[in-house]
Amino acid sequence: MNQLHAEVGRRSSGRGLQELHDLGLSMPQMIAMHVLMGHCGDPSRSEGMGMQALSETLRLSPSAVTTLVDRLVDRQLVERWENPADRRHKQVRLRPEGVDLVDRMAQSHAAEFAAALAHIDPTLQNELLDVLQRVIDTLQAPRAPLNPQNPEST
Repeated sequence: MNQLHAEVGRRSSGRGLQELHDLGLSMPQMIAMHVLMGHCGDPSRSEGMGMQALSETLRLSPSAVTTLVDRLVDRQLVERWENPADRRHKQVRLRPEGVDLVDRMAQSHAAEFAAALAHIDPTLQNELLDVLQRVIDTLQAPRAPLNPQNPEST
């Protein structure tokens, strides 16, 4: 997958990175927005994600995540508020503008992949799409809990 991703990036001449640069966003900021999109589902009905959980997910220090989120709040891409259950903790979620931006970037990335794969034999393209869909379906399927007697049971 890394080689495929690298080849697509090479063929697209880094348009995705240029797009991020033009938007004034860093890769960690975009990754954080993707994490929030995946965690929060529909942002308008979401309770958001705790800053500590975001820090752990991104594997960044709490202070680095605070700075990252500050910049996204300034850009009006995310919103942050006190957790009503514990005011010492903050929650964060995408604003509609953030959702739109993540969607636009995903569409742009998909277009880069489509352009890179356009010259591949259609039969091979269909096989690739079939395999990738099966992998996605497997990853999205609920996992059975681990059997403590046999940890390899899943």
